[in-house]
Amino acid sequence: MVNRSLGYEAVLELSKCQAYEFGGIKSDWLDVVLACYLKQLEVGQEKSWVANIITKKLHEIKPGHSYFPGLTNLVKYKILTVTHIPVGIGDKTEPWYHMSDIIGVCKALQELKYLL
Repeated sequence: MVNRSLGYEAVLELSKCQAYEFGGIKSDWLDVVLACYLKQLEVGQEKSWVANIITKKLHEIKPGHSYFPGLTNLVKYKILTVTHIPVGIGDKTEPWYHMSDIIGVCKALQELKYLL
């Protein structure tokens, strides 16, 4: 039996219902996963990042599809983890995301022909 990782299995599960519509534009969650994967490579495997940089990365790889409903869906699938970091004074926090199984995500994206 093949030992498959959490990231690999999560991306394959997401690929079964990968389409979403936001702002009247139909898009693909796997494009968002690819943008997250590429950004994780850029910042380093141990670092976290905020969602707005994924919007910029998604716009680079898929012009015209720069917005998405939010990364909560990818947290739900366990493709990303989220940590809420305090900002400013009071209880305000900002979510920071991290792809913990970058190798598994990479393998799944390659298998699905999203990453060559």
